[in-house]
Amino acid sequence: NDADTRTIVTAFLSEALGWDAFQEVTGEHRIKGNYADFAIRNGRDMLAIIEVKSVGTTLGPKHLYQAVSYAANEGVDWVWLTNGCEWQAYHVLFSKPVDEDLAFRVSLCDEEMKPQEKTNLFYLLSREAQKASELEAFYKKKAALCGANAAKLLLGEKMLRALRAEMRAATGHMATLQEIATILVEEVLRPDVQGDETARLIKKAAALSRPARKAAPSDSAVSC
Repeated sequence: NDADTRTIVTAFLSEALGWDAFQEVTGEHRIKGNYADFAIRNGRDMLAIIEVKSVGTTLGPKHLYQAVSYAANEGVDWVWLTNGCEWQAYHVLFSKPVDEDLAFRVSLCDEEMKPQEKTNLFYLLSREAQKASELEAFYKKKAALCGANAAKLLLGEKMLRALRAEMRAATGHMATLQEIATILVEEVLRPDVQGDETARLIKKAAALSRPARKAAPSDSAVSC
């Protein structure tokens, strides 16, 4: 049950991850009338909210929503969701509305994942890694290199104009920004990395491609 799993989690936080169970791990942390299962502290600073469900429970969106709500109310950047076996680490995004981004998931019971990979990921939850801000660095690298972020950058005005200049130099053809954006979406970028902003960025590219005024004769050599 949940209580037994919390006992396992407390031991794991202390024995495996190096957190002081008396000074740095707070159980039943009160947040605006509710209670988070655990909070990880460094002095007065709260580093993570931990939500624990019983072993065998499939971790789902409702469990995550609850934990993220707690973290948002406390201004905490990290939520760790676990059933004692599987651990999920989420970075809280203080947008409107508040959202979250999965940094990684790792399971003690996953027989397919290599032990070294498990060790490397669990290390990111350790006290030692926290002192060197390694979890934060891992997340920043993941966010920077994710396909959706790269797609957003490629469809930005600055990159579209640079691609158009390179295309013109290579082929002699002056494409519109909308044409280049459409090619990127239809023939270059995978659908699963395009994200919700793709349509908006294409519309923006189309608007940029339309001339603001009728060109004067002296402007005929200027790119649109």
